[in-house]
Amino acid sequence: MWLGLSAILIAFGYAIIKFLTSLHLRRLRDLHTRLLHEVKRERQRLQAVEGKLQVQHSQRGAVEQTLANARRFKDDLFSRLRLSLPSGLTAELRQCVNRHPIPEPEGVRTAQELHLADKVTEALTSLSILVVEFNTAESDSAHTVLAGDLLQRLTELDARFTGPAIRNGEPEDSPQILTTAFDEPQAALELMMQLGASHGQQAHILRAVLVAGITVTEFDQEHVNRLFARTLHSTRPMVEEAAPGTLVCNERAYELLGKRPGLEASEGLDSLWILALGTTETSADEFTDPDTGSVSGTDTDAKDGVA
Repeated sequence: MWLGLSAILIAFGYAIIKFLTSLHLRRLRDLHTRLLHEVKRERQRLQAVEGKLQVQHSQRGAVEQTLANARRFKDDLFSRLRLSLPSGLTAELRQCVNRHPIPEPEGVRTAQELHLADKVTEALTSLSILVVEFNTAESDSAHTVLAGDLLQRLTELDARFTGPAIRNGEPEDSPQILTTAFDEPQAALELMMQLGASHGQQAHILRAVLVAGITVTEFDQEHVNRLFARTLHSTRPMVEEAAPGTLVCNERAYELLGKRPGLEASEGLDSLWILALGTTETSADEFTDPDTGSVSGTDTDAKDGVA
């Protein structure tokens, strides 16, 4: 009898557990289906947002292109009028252009006001490009020796160069061209003078051109201003995250400045260095006058000042 009752209780418990398990699994399947539906709906919403974002990007690009064309048209029109109008009307022409400016981003306007394109031109004034042409028609061994000596000298100077090689599309017996760059024309001149002194009898095989500086047009200035506008835009979050009384430098500025006292790497900001501009403590070389409360130099400095 007890065995029969135990079997009944076990069967009844198994039925209850199976019913509860199936009910829980059904709820889990419903929840899984609902979550899949929500994920699908969110993905569709994300795709719609991305599509709208692409449309906005394309519209922004079209507007920027239109503004760029308008700026070029304005500059071209201004150049034509400046050449054709009398000199007395040039100032009025500039005022007319200033009254109706084409809208530009804030960073571009700032770059224009700072004349950054002119500063770039001044900084690149000494940049020199040396182009050397080797005549391969007369003697293969002569131009090979001359080119090899020049390449060795450039390698010793750790200078980058291209060639010597024939220009694209030219016949095989065409002259070979070598191009390199220097920070100043003096280095290029000394290199060519040394090469000519070492190979005086073979100097007629080559001819070279040395140019320094760059020519920047108004169209080029626009691109330069936009490059600096991008840099100015990147400084905004740096200024917002910087602590009061500090100077924040990026990685390139730190490399140019070198290791300076007080210039330490930022713990929370990557590739940034921070310099504290002031301190509340009195310097070790200074002392406070107890009568006046003013801060002055040390006794030695005071004596030197009196002397």
